[in-house]
Amino acid sequence: MSVNGSTQTDFYTDRASRNPESSEMTPLLGNRSVQPRTTGASFASSVFNLMNAIMGSGILGLAYAMAGTGIVGFCTLLVLVAFLAAFSLHLLLKLCDETGINSYEGLGEKALQKPGKVLVGVTILIQNIAICSLLGVENTGTAWYENGKLLLVMITVLVVLPLSLLPKIGFLGYTSSISFIFILYFTVVVVVKKWSIPCPLPQNGTRLRGTFEVSNSSASDCTPKLFVISVK
Repeated sequence: MSVNGSTQTDFYTDRASRNPESSEMTPLLGNRSVQPRTTGASFASSVFNLMNAIMGSGILGLAYAMAGTGIVGFCTLLVLVAFLAAFSLHLLLKLCDETGINSYEGLGEKALQKPGKVLVGVTILIQNIAICSLLGVENTGTAWYENGKLLLVMITVLVVLPLSLLPKIGFLGYTSSISFIFILYFTVVVVVKKWSIPCPLPQNGTRLRGTFEVSNSSASDCTPKLFVISVK
């Protein structure tokens, strides 16, 4: 027995010496199937994509939201929404790290099988259609660049469609950085123009291209309020 045991010990010792990584690299729980992790975009590209997704065009409606809720109500709602968004991102990142899935539809399918994937896709579709439905019909001028429908088709075909056909979203970091620069530009323009446009406007009002008339009834319309209770 001692000779047999010594022979087995020498066999395993010789095998370990020929393959020194076997003792360290061999998984303790056996050969489990590990899902491959897909390589994503760079850190800078991910930052710009995240910033563009968080702000987006919704930043244009913040002024109207503050006018309808007041300074205190707006700040309270803004902090609440920021907390909910941060918590949602935390859950999404944790799920992506645990499962190795990096898409909304994939997470829905992992949680609820096929119905979950369909539900997530339909939810995203409804959200995008609802955002588009909020755009009102406006009278346009005679120039082609003043036609909103034509510009919408051109941007969709020339910009949105090619970006949607990309196999990876790494390239979207460049477009997200450009859109963020334009957001900063529009923000600076609005702040600068605020000091150049009188408020309240003159009594005769201001007519833009003969279609819209902008006027203020009193100076109170230009004074920010802490609380606003809207009955609309």
